Amino acid sequence: MEGPQRPCAPIFGGLSAQTGSEARITQLVKDHGPLEVALFKPQLYGTSAHLNRLRAAMEPAPMPSAFNHVLDVWSNMELSSMTERQRELYDQVKNADGELKLDGNRIGEAGAQAIAEALKMNTTLTQLDLQLNQIGDEGAQAIAEALRANTTLTWLKLSYNQIGDAGAQAIAEALKVNKRMTLLFLHYNCIDIFGSQAIDKACQDKRKFRLDLRDQINPLAFSLLPRLASAGDSHTVFGMLTSGLELENQPACLPLLPTEIAELIMDKAHYWQGVQNTNRLWTDERPSSLKVRLPQGDLIRVKAIQVLRDWKRPNNIGDCAFDLTVRDEKGAVQYECAVHPTFVNWNLALATIWPASHPIVRQMREGWEVQIRPSKFARDVIFESLYVGYVDRQ
Repeated sequence: MEGPQRPCAPIFGGLSAQTGSEARITQLVKDHGPLEVALFKPQLYGTSAHLNRLRAAMEPAPMPSAFNHVLDVWSNMELSSMTERQRELYDQVKNADGELKLDGNRIGEAGAQAIAEALKMNTTLTQLDLQLNQIGDEGAQAIAEALRANTTLTWLKLSYNQIGDAGAQAIAEALKVNKRMTLLFLHYNCIDIFGSQAIDKACQDKRKFRLDLRDQINPLAFSLLPRLASAGDSHTVFGMLTSGLELENQPACLPLLPTEIAELIMDKAHYWQGVQNTNRLWTDERPSSLKVRLPQGDLIRVKAIQVLRDWKRPNNIGDCAFDLTVRDEKGAVQYECAVHPTFVNWNLALATIWPASHPIVRQMREGWEVQIRPSKFARDVIFESLYVGYVDRQ
């Protein structure tokens, strides 16, 4: 199927991801030939999404060998840009057969994008568990794009992944195209009314389709979690504040600040190293305490302790204290108290424990442990986080 030979650019004048539907690409293939359309790939959806639309446009006719060669080249280019971890996930999913469990693997957005690429190639995987992987909206959007192309996956579990409305809406659009899926778990994400409505609408005509959207976490919970700075990051920023570093492409440099002012700035920004642990959804098992232990080795100074809970219902959460226990490196209890929330927002309760109000914070050293015992209303807790921030002791 050879079309007239003409430059590629005019073919796609004004074509965007919104207008470049499968029908439009199919027409372009008919008018100009698959190879010419393929060579203009970057202006459309990105490599794999475009490849799958081209494959769909070509079916059921056989693909020209030159066209197949272009597809192979692009696939290899994408693989070459992956990190070692991404390539590992890509290979694992691409070669999977039947059921694959990847829950709790800290996959993140970048890992989800690699998995999405593999899903577009895999033809034997039927059940995939990606729960507890922090893939976020970008990861969900990548997975959604893969669902448009994949024709074998029937079960997909995406719970506990910080997916919001943007990711949910992308999944909803994919479900309008995907006719194979029969089960989708999305509970305990951050999907609000708009995302929920979009998915419900996409699934309303699907018979025997199981959808779980219950108990969404308040998106504000994740915005309240502190950023965990590495030791290198912390030292770099502190050095910038105290050295009057010249700014790239700027006529002025940063003011040279006294050490006390630089420390105050970093404290106000909560820009510290830290240890953090989270619990999500109490199961039928007995609720366990949430614990973090300060690292051994380097001399450290604890700056603050933060506890956050997100409840299923906002009833009296301001009255629910956090039961705190601090143990030294030998396990001996050094401090116990009930800490009341310092910030309450509907179903969120946050307590920040500062040295000024709790002197034990100043005494904490390497190897000490902080524990928050489960609430007496633990069955109503969706999400819980414990964080201890610290800096290297000068």
